[in-house]
Amino acid sequence: MFSALPLLIATAAHAGPFSPKSMQGDWPDRQVDREQVLPKGWVQVGLTASHKSTMFYRDADGLRQQWGYYNGDGTLEGGTAWWTYQQAVLEVDQGFSRFVTLYARAPIVRANLQNQLDANITTIARGDIRGGLLIQPWLARPATVALRLELKGPSGLEWPSNTVGGAAHTEGFLTGTGVTNITARLEGRAHLGIAAIDASAGYTLKPPAVVGYIVQTDGFGNGWLNPGDDIYGRLGATVNLGTKLALDGWGSASYRTAYYSGVSGEGVARLDLYWMEGSPEGLFVDVGGGASFAPNEHTELRADAAWQAMGADTQLFAGLGLEEFSPQPGLTLSGTARVRW
Repeated sequence: MFSALPLLIATAAHAGPFSPKSMQGDWPDRQVDREQVLPKGWVQVGLTASHKSTMFYRDADGLRQQWGYYNGDGTLEGGTAWWTYQQAVLEVDQGFSRFVTLYARAPIVRANLQNQLDANITTIARGDIRGGLLIQPWLARPATVALRLELKGPSGLEWPSNTVGGAAHTEGFLTGTGVTNITARLEGRAHLGIAAIDASAGYTLKPPAVVGYIVQTDGFGNGWLNPGDDIYGRLGATVNLGTKLALDGWGSASYRTAYYSGVSGEGVARLDLYWMEGSPEGLFVDVGGGASFAPNEHTELRADAAWQAMGADTQLFAGLGLEEFSPQPGLTLSGTARVRW
């Protein structure tokens, strides 16, 4: 009995959270062979850094315009303004079972506005945290389907540093909307040898909420915002070049319904909400692509680029820096590093 004790102690000493487990599923060599969920027992931690810098916005007709003031003869005055939006997002995914993956995303946001007159405004704060689960009911090929359920909480900065004077007296930007997002999305994947086709469609519900940046002019405090819900669709394709390198491209469309703001009406359950002039309702279309390099099953590096090809009015929430509501047109570059065990 005692002669086997050193062997048991040695075995336990080599066990740990980063050690292989007998209950883990196999990790596919190629990206196009992956399921939509992580193999059972795997944990993946990643960090994504993204950067967008632009000097344009979209007007009421959805046309790109340069920031500044236009004279009657069409010449631009007021200098050039550069809007920079950067994020560092911590990503955690866990293969809860063969058919379910749990995940969470926690962003840190840096928003900056600078012009040639040396005006420079910067805010660095936590963004809205989101998490959810992905359910894939079967793992058989050549085609699979999964259901994504996601909740985004109002955890970012939603209180303006100053509400006097409007956008002309901006002292800082917001990094959270103050609104809860509830998302349900169906996602499908078709495996085609060295390629895979991905398609998804879903709906994001944004219930009304009291937010720090809507102020009751004749009331006692902050007002209500009922942001437009989103109808979302996406189509993408991935091709493996060997076993370690994969290239992908995609296009997505998001239709946003009207935005309303207002105050509490008579009675607890009544709201007096009114359509917001300049509401960013309409169709937003983005396209992009990237490359993924996975030297082994435990590490992966990605590089991505995304471009806003079409959009609606992005002026209403521009002074607050809320990119979720008013995403300014421009090129977004990002890089991701992931480790898994």
